[in-house]
Amino acid sequence: MHTTDELPVRPVDVAMGHHWTSTSPSSHFLQSLTVARHSRDDDGAATHTTVTVDGVTHRRAGEPTRQRPLDVDELPELLANLTDDEIGRLMEAVDGMRRDRAS
Repeated sequence: MHTTDELPVRPVDVAMGHHWTSTSPSSHFLQSLTVARHSRDDDGAATHTTVTVDGVTHRRAGEPTRQRPLDVDELPELLANLTDDEIGRLMEAVDGMRRDRAS
């Protein structure tokens, strides 16, 4: 879905990337939900967790990627740095996207 490199990032690059992903009719970010977090496990190992409408993907260096379905009730734990209002709106968005897909 994306790649990273070691090139310097200029503010204009970030601004244009944000503009395209949030306004282009062909951007999948307008039709779906993707939330990603870099963190550390209890043993200090770096991890990357991605939450989408369909599931949770957990990556840790040297281990196989783990994927599982998302239970909407676990969003507050997965997104601990969000406010209660933000979590509520996110839960509503996930439910709405799932209903739209089902119809």
